[in-house]
Amino acid sequence: MPQIYNYAIANKARSGATRSDYYAPRGYVVVGGTTRTMQIDRRSLQIVDLLNAQPNTASFECFDFTPVRGQEVVIALGTTANLLFAGHILSVDQQAPNQHQRVRFRVQCVDYTWLLDTRRITGRKYVGESVSTIVTDLITTFAPAGFTTLGVEANMGEVDFTANHAETLLQALARLMKMAYTGTRSGGTLYVDALKDVHAFVTPETDRIPAPLTATTTTFWDFRYAVDLSQVRTRVYAMGSVTQVTSATPNTATAIAVDATDHFAAT
Repeated sequence: MPQIYNYAIANKARSGATRSDYYAPRGYVVVGGTTRTMQIDRRSLQIVDLLNAQPNTASFECFDFTPVRGQEVVIALGTTANLLFAGHILSVDQQAPNQHQRVRFRVQCVDYTWLLDTRRITGRKYVGESVSTIVTDLITTFAPAGFTTLGVEANMGEVDFTANHAETLLQALARLMKMAYTGTRSGGTLYVDALKDVHAFVTPETDRIPAPLTATTTTFWDFRYAVDLSQVRTRVYAMGSVTQVTSATPNTATAIAVDATDHFAAT
């Protein structure tokens, strides 16, 4: 039986054990609601997937149509229902052709996470509230239309949380998820998928567990590995629970008077 080179939505197609619902491994690019796959230079198409509350980006070169900043962009594989990226065009650079070339445009896109950074929060304070409830309330109240919270984990602990003055919705959510916890884990993850659903969780999602990088792994296409020092920090500032002192304290004192002690252990 010949090898099947199609992309399977339900898994890889294998000889004698073909998974259901498979498609040819071709990409689809939709710009402003119009399919532009044949007008995209596929060699230039790139998606950068960043971790935890950072917008993913995509870029490509196109021709025979003029992309416009703000237009919605969808990139899919196999079928338009299998989304790899969805967001908006941030910038368009026109490249001047010579007499034998078409006019080309270099397009930079950002995913829907960016929309959460366009809204600011004021007057929001939660006391002893569930992290899940706070995330849902912030998205429902402040996020642009179309965002959902189906991917929010149900039990991520209870916290006191106050939105900083005029911080963005994305900043508030990212700070909140650092306070989330379960019985065995602390600190959560936040991202927005291609359907504008917000995923916030402490327990890793079962369908996003990383595949091991081994010599026998064959599920990666054109995989490249690189290491740099940009994420290394020699000093990290962190702020834990906060309360206020009620009187001046000399530098020789052995105790400090504060207005709330519930944050601290009795000892």
